[in-house]
Amino acid sequence: EMEAKYTRKMQALRDEMDLRRKTEIHELEERKNTQISELMGNHEGAFGAIKNYYNDITAKNLTLINLLKEQVEELKKKEAVLEKEKADVLRQNKGLMEPLQEAQELVAELQKKLVHYYRDKEALMNSKAHLKISQKELKDLQWEHEVLEQRFSKVR
Repeated sequence: EMEAKYTRKMQALRDEMDLRRKTEIHELEERKNTQISELMGNHEGAFGAIKNYYNDITAKNLTLINLLKEQVEELKKKEAVLEKEKADVLRQNKGLMEPLQEAQELVAELQKKLVHYYRDKEALMNSKAHLKISQKELKDLQWEHEVLEQRFSKVR
């Protein structure tokens, strides 16, 4: 009778301990799942912020590139106009026999235009160099963006 009583007590104690263990495991799993959800939310937010940041940088760089392309186009047009003007002036200089004073004034004027031409040409070269730098930065950012996307894919 005592043995049966202690066996029942032992079984009740085992059942109680199993229930307590299951409850603790369930609570641990709930905490773990909550932490996982929070981490995933944090990671999603951080990824969204990084994505927006790089999208903004890309958009700004594209705008800058377009602006620089327009400036290059304008400088090319100015250069072509200056070339035509120069050719016209030289033809007129050969075709016209004017007094020495007028010829000297014309030469001085052409020299001024030539100085502006070289200044514009140098500005064009500087703009082209800046454009190349900007394009390299864009490529680097695109590469970095690709790397981050690959890392994100691995994190998933």
